Amino acid sequence: MLPAPLRARLDRFTQWDLVTVTPWGAPVIAPVGARLVDADGILWTSTTVGFAAKLRNLEAHPRAAALLAVPGQPPVLVRGEATLHGGDGTQNLRRLFALMEGPGGTRPFFGTTATDPRWRWLYRAYWHRVLIGLRVVELWTTAAGASRRHRLGRWSRSATTPPSAPARRAHRPAALREAVDRRGRGLLEDGLPVALAWVEGPDAAPFAWPAAVRPRRDG
Repeated sequence: MLPAPLRARLDRFTQWDLVTVTPWGAPVIAPVGARLVDADGILWTSTTVGFAAKLRNLEAHPRAAALLAVPGQPPVLVRGEATLHGGDGTQNLRRLFALMEGPGGTRPFFGTTATDPRWRWLYRAYWHRVLIGLRVVELWTTAAGASRRHRLGRWSRSATTPPSAPARRAHRPAALREAVDRRGRGLLEDGLPVALAWVEGPDAAPFAWPAAVRPRRDG
């Protein structure tokens, strides 16, 4: 169980940055709506079938992290192991909307239409959701400039095998690296918030932390 002040802050539906690892070993950060249910020790979020790389990444490397960074508040990082819950998209929507209720904002319209037969076809066709449950193993907080780790569980043995070097190179053509580099520099120049992420090894959960960085004009 989390301390009461921390539980009040985290057990609500709000925006986190989910950090997954690609099949070739690169960390990827994506903003998601999520809620950490303290009673279960699980951070719940979701994604769309067929459009999100998060599913591909988590299937290859289930260890992931999520960063909560709000201006004026100390950041919180959770690291754990993800489980994908597919099946009935409408049922998953209903569970997702239930997570949205309470602190952090209510979604009465979505909660009503998810059970309305007239809307069900739309949700099945376009909003087919997969729930992602990140079982929290470690929770990191900061105080007085120092990081503190809260151990909430144990890591399980992972059966993932990192792809070979040729496979990694095949997934990272030069044109793609250049496009990502240009996009990243553009975000920095626009003054948008930045989070840095890294992976310590092929069988490790990623780390992520907010940072204030400036692009170098000389490249």
